[in-house]
Amino acid sequence: MHGYGTVERSVSASLDELGLLAGRDDEELLTHASYSVARLVVGSHGATALARLGSWLGDRRWSRHDLALFTVDRLLWQQPSALWGLEDVPWLAEHPGWPVVAGLLTARPEAAPMLADLVWTGLDTARWRAEVESSLAIWMRLADEDPGLLDVLCGFLPLLVSAQDDIERLRNLVRRMERDPDESLTGATTRRLYDAVPRTVIIPPGASGATS
Repeated sequence: MHGYGTVERSVSASLDELGLLAGRDDEELLTHASYSVARLVVGSHGATALARLGSWLGDRRWSRHDLALFTVDRLLWQQPSALWGLEDVPWLAEHPGWPVVAGLLTARPEAAPMLADLVWTGLDTARWRAEVESSLAIWMRLADEDPGLLDVLCGFLPLLVSAQDDIERLRNLVRRMERDPDESLTGATTRRLYDAVPRTVIIPPGASGATS
């Protein structure tokens, strides 16, 4: 399997082949390809795989775009225990019940901006928005019972905001989780999540439109 880094001469070559598989317009192949890409993301050459996801999101071919977003969505709900055969990545064993993306944020904080850009794109893409929001909801429910996981989530949410629409989207998601008649979040978790989402968009100094 390409996700094991042993089929092709390099991770980049494996990603090339996975992109070709996704282009065959077969949903089952797309599912398997996204699994293999996710394994490459958490592997020792994760930065290369993350960069390729960003490249695919800018690709005009929908198959590459969908493979990237399928993988991003998987990283939000997949637990590390399902990505078996990764003994060379010890951090996976530290939080087996966390979403993979939460483990990545903890083990590789330098990847946070790229991960945020990828998740933001999923939330901003109409045909993927519901899937990505559902996966974020899974993270929220898990975090309701795990203070450490909640801390990681609250640190990540502000990175998903670049416009007022992002703020409203995230706050609406928290609101739906708060009012869920079957699996509502506790009040303490809801308050933490509301507080984590910025109330206004902050323009960095020197950015276009910033005032002195």
